[in-house]
Amino acid sequence: MIHLDQLIATLMQAVIEDAGAETGALVLLKDDQLTVVAQCSSSKQCDLEKFAVAECATIPVSVIHSVERTSETLVFDDAVSESSFSTDPYIQHQQTRSLLCMPIFKQNQLIGILYLENNLSTGVFTSDRLQVLKLLMTQAAILLENARLYQQLADYAETLERKVEEQTQALQQEIAERQQTEAALRQSEANYRNLLQTANSVIIRYDPQGRIHYINDYGVKLLGYEEHEILGRTLFETIIPDIEISGRDVKPFVHDLLRNPQSYPQGEGENLCRDGRRVWMVWSNQAIFNDQGDVVEILSVGNDTTQRRQAEEALQRSEAKFRTIFENSQVGIFRTRLSDGLLLDGNQRHANLFGFDSPEESIGLEHATDYYVNPSDRQQFLELLKRDREVRSYEAQMRKRDGTLFWVLFSAYLNADDGYIEGVTADISDRKQAEAALQASEAELRALFSAIPDPLCVYNAEGQVIDAIPGNPSYGEEYREEYIGKTLHQLYAKEQADEFLNYIQQVVKTQQV
Repeated sequence: MIHLDQLIATLMQAVIEDAGAETGALVLLKDDQLTVVAQCSSSKQCDLEKFAVAECATIPVSVIHSVERTSETLVFDDAVSESSFSTDPYIQHQQTRSLLCMPIFKQNQLIGILYLENNLSTGVFTSDRLQVLKLLMTQAAILLENARLYQQLADYAETLERKVEEQTQALQQEIAERQQTEAALRQSEANYRNLLQTANSVIIRYDPQGRIHYINDYGVKLLGYEEHEILGRTLFETIIPDIEISGRDVKPFVHDLLRNPQSYPQGEGENLCRDGRRVWMVWSNQAIFNDQGDVVEILSVGNDTTQRRQAEEALQRSEAKFRTIFENSQVGIFRTRLSDGLLLDGNQRHANLFGFDSPEESIGLEHATDYYVNPSDRQQFLELLKRDREVRSYEAQMRKRDGTLFWVLFSAYLNADDGYIEGVTADISDRKQAEAALQASEAELRALFSAIPDPLCVYNAEGQVIDAIPGNPSYGEEYREEYIGKTLHQLYAKEQADEFLNYIQQVVKTQQV
């Protein structure tokens, strides 16, 4: 037996979950009047109270009437800011983001309207989801119409039964109508079964003892069983593991679900495949009652979340690895706000470079602009970033927290869209001091050589002149130009040149004169 309200609630929950909606409403056309028959949310709650659209304050009435007039689907990525319905009181009040409103047809006749929204994200209702919804609504229209027909016929049959004694002359007509009802019911059940079989979810029914009575084709394929291998057996004999890989014993949970299915509308856990594989499933559970109010079956709809969980675990490992590298790096790593230089993030090494004991002492409190010895260095740094989007090996003199001056080497890139700079910093004070000492030593050595009255040549290991110092000013710069680049064999006779070259190579080898 198909109950229209139960069918509507199940259909809406499936649509909301598959479409990524936060809330939704189903509006049906009855006697030329649009009536709200269901308002549901992603938390599996459905309000099945029926009232006219004009009296409903929880949907954008102007959007509903527009779809009724045009018979066209409306989809907005951000309804409050970019749609022509942004002035609708409901949209203004709710600040509606993603919005979808779709007509439902049966044989080219409008029978209802589906409304979905998501106020948490923009661009939820993609073209792929729209195509799936259109296909689902085509099937759902037939199912809804048949279910409504069955309910109408069932009500009519009940009326006929009450009047059978006084309307015996209409007995043949009643029999014919019953036959029509049964045919419609069979067709409706066939359509419903087809919907279950083609759903991209595992659908399974079992009794309070856990014995499986039904599983759809998708479930058979995913779990690897033949239908005859699973029907009639219990959950514990087939898809429920003794212990999950995490060590959790799921049997007590499943036993409690069988006793109190109403307490477990949703659940998540590992399930066993026939070949021993384990898949993670998210289940939605619904108790089915008999006329006495007893639970006779439990309907569970499951979706495979194995890949999603694996991706989440991989992301967590990646984030942990990055955080370890970030915290333990021997170079300073930082992120600053482009507009004012506020430090948004930094590792321990970066904090130490600037004289802080921990990153927490500076993150969100200190500005990079306060630590440049020459403000023009930061300005030039920013100009290079804005021009090239990245800067490599930029040197600047900085000031520590206590005022100590030191030299740093920056490499950074600009994220202009989000307005921040990310980069690395290294202390090169020792290198700068060594360079200064080397320059001073070279200047001192050159001054010493210049004081020697005789000319002086500097050779490499191959006997080529790499520098020439005139000594006596009378030799002039022409002396250097004449000698630099020439070899011993160009300056001296071969015997003397060979002797000098052997001597030079001996000095290079022994490091002794």
